[in-house]
Amino acid sequence: MNAATPTDNATVPTEPVTPTAAPKRYLVGVLYYGGIDREHDRCIKALHGHPLIADVLELTGCPYIDIGRSIIATRVLDDPELGGLLFIDHDMVFDVSEAVATIESAIASDATVGAAYSMRKPGHIIGGIDGTKLEAGKSVRFFEGGEVLPANYLGMGMTAIPRSVLVRLVEASRAKKARQDEIVSELRALLSRVTAAVATDGTPLDPSRAAALFDTLIPELRDEDLPRLTSGISEAPVVPFFSLVQRKGYYYGEDVSFCLRSHLAGIPVLLDSRRRVYHKGQYCYGLEDVGMEVPYCQTLEVVDTPSPKAGRALFSKSEEVRAALAEALPDEALPVTFDPTSEARPGVEALS
Repeated sequence: MNAATPTDNATVPTEPVTPTAAPKRYLVGVLYYGGIDREHDRCIKALHGHPLIADVLELTGCPYIDIGRSIIATRVLDDPELGGLLFIDHDMVFDVSEAVATIESAIASDATVGAAYSMRKPGHIIGGIDGTKLEAGKSVRFFEGGEVLPANYLGMGMTAIPRSVLVRLVEASRAKKARQDEIVSELRALLSRVTAAVATDGTPLDPSRAAALFDTLIPELRDEDLPRLTSGISEAPVVPFFSLVQRKGYYYGEDVSFCLRSHLAGIPVLLDSRRRVYHKGQYCYGLEDVGMEVPYCQTLEVVDTPSPKAGRALFSKSEEVRAALAEALPDEALPVTFDPTSEARPGVEALS
């Protein structure tokens, strides 16, 4: 008997095989401002019907991006049939496979995973890899050869957030508030048992005065960070996952605030360096724009060739990058350049 049959020991499983459950689908959330870009819209429409996409929720005209994002996230939190949320910004251009792969990375990691992308100007990246968590000397690759890496923060241009992350954030917020209430109760009990006290200079202290000051302080303590709220822009309930955080001298945007809450709760934030997404501005900015800038030269010589070839980009407005280029490429002639947006350029006198 040449062909394998059900009676062959090698082909009959010794234990029943449990089929793997299909992952729960993700809601795509997009906040729109003004007109909708057609190229972006084609990308969003292509997501409809994909087996991993439950629906696309579009929120238009919301003036508060932190509230808008939080409303969408709360929708996912309240629906256990959803696996999570994929945020796509209104000015992103992408292939469906990149969006789906971002969701798959989030499912595999059970953590927030996003793509890095260029700002709508050269030389600036959105999404920060946490170098302190990488092995010494490790090189970071994007696209082919990339991987999922720990991140300090992500933009929400294309970021997938499992529902489990939202649940854990709410649980961490409640636990922190409960601990704060415990400390308040313990301090109140200690103050109630103080009958007499003396300051370091020998002056008697009034325990009732200390208790009164403590009671005055209580209302100034933080409320729960992620309660269920209402807002003035929608009747939908909202948990403020993206409310703006002020911490240690910084005023964070809504995307960094979400990542900061995750870090404080011990929830990983990851960047998938394999993903490619474009930020639509004057043209579609790719991640390559972060390291390449068109130089504005004081002299530009045009050479008559049948098939001109693009050379390496050796220009950056950053002095640190220019110094590194000069050190790494000592034999290369870096262009003498100027900033076309500045008044201090050839032929233009600065205004007094």
